[in-house]
Amino acid sequence: MRRIRAKLSYANVMSTLAVFLVLGGSAWAATTLPRNSVGSKQLKANAVTSGKIKNGTLLSKDFKSGQLQAGPAGAVGAKGDKGDKGDKGDAGVPATKYWARIVTFLSGDIFSSTGTVTVTWAASAGEYTVAYPQAVNDCSTIVSVNRGINGGFGAQVIIPSVSYGSDNSHTNISFSDAAGTLTRPLGFNVATFC
Repeated sequence: MRRIRAKLSYANVMSTLAVFLVLGGSAWAATTLPRNSVGSKQLKANAVTSGKIKNGTLLSKDFKSGQLQAGPAGAVGAKGDKGDKGDKGDAGVPATKYWARIVTFLSGDIFSSTGTVTVTWAASAGEYTVAYPQAVNDCSTIVSVNRGINGGFGAQVIIPSVSYGSDNSHTNISFSDAAGTLTRPLGFNVATFC
């Protein structure tokens, strides 16, 4: 007993008491903590690991967007019901049409037309000029020969050529034969659609 007393010091006594207090305090904390008293503030970073989580307890909403891999594509759903019929659309603007039938053996007179085009013959250029009341450079112009040079229908190959004037409100029409020589049919038709 004297030997034990001889070895006792203030430091030994205090350290032994500290050990008992710590152990007793841990036991008290483990058995007397109120329910739901430990929150995110009490948890250290990376304290909750996979081994501490019960399998099947986490939900997809517990993970950040993009953390979970997408599952396989589902089956194609049933075809939906037919939609209601849409309202009738507004009436479109009618197309603009210009046409003229020219009889060239009458000095290029217009035999019949829409009444809003004029046709003139320029002998020096070997072409007809058809003037319109509007720009026609974005329109489609069709020319057909209705009489050959000798007056026969289809008696000779005559090829029309159409170009637009500088102001885009008239077309220049010339004709050539199969050899490329400028010629003048006895009549032709011109139609322009905008």
